[in-house]
Amino acid sequence: MRKRSFGHFMITIIFLSIATILGEFLPLIYLDSRPWIYVLFTILIALLSHIILQVSYDYEVVFIYLFLTCLLNVILMITNAMLSDTAPILEAQEDWYLLLINFLVPCIYAWLRNFFDANGSIVHYREFFRNSSILFLLCYIVYFLCLEFFTPTLTSALADYGFPVEPLLQAYQESDALSNSANFIPFYTAATYIENYI
Repeated sequence: MRKRSFGHFMITIIFLSIATILGEFLPLIYLDSRPWIYVLFTILIALLSHIILQVSYDYEVVFIYLFLTCLLNVILMITNAMLSDTAPILEAQEDWYLLLINFLVPCIYAWLRNFFDANGSIVHYREFFRNSSILFLLCYIVYFLCLEFFTPTLTSALADYGFPVEPLLQAYQESDALSNSANFIPFYTAATYIENYI
């Protein structure tokens, strides 16, 4: 891709990311949460990923779209969590559904497109795969570390977001933690949770 056109793609990608998030959150604010809305969002994001890939012929531009969309989604999730005491914008579970859709649909579309691309006209799939894997691992590690070390602190926030926190609390209470506010023994809560589940 030429350097001259990369700036044009960046402005377009930023605009499409903002438009995607607004197009997702506004119907959920004013309409009831129905499964067909999530199917519509999935089709919309797959179509936008297809258009971006057809125009740019570069998987890295799709990653930039994926990253910006997920970043804006996380910012709105944090805003929604801060407003949860007064008047939440959305139900907390809907935020997670949108984040999963915003991350998985471009990844699956790019994988399928690369799998069925016979002539290899679209470039930088390895970079896309590497970057999306790093993004997923970083988010997973941050979430897991927060869950490991701040379990009592996070349980109320996780309960607000629709996660089942009773097994986590039970595993934490059965563990020999050093204090009530943090788990200083790495992976002990997870190990206790797995042992109780088995």
